Amino acid sequence: MLNRHKELTEEFSTPRSEGDTEEKIRSCLICRKDFSSAWAGERICRNCKSTSAWRSGIA
Repeated sequence: MLNRHKELTEEFSTPRSEGDTEEKIRSCLICRKDFSSAWAGERICRNCKSTSAWRSGIA
């Protein structure tokens, strides 16, 4: 059962290549300020993610 969970987790996780895992400075798609992004798919800064609008799905 544990192995099946691991397979499903890997199957539905965000694909990452070597280029995806590099930390990089990116512009937030909401506030446009630069922030340190841990991977290529992280495009919203922590400040914007902490707003009630973001948490409720309005943003």
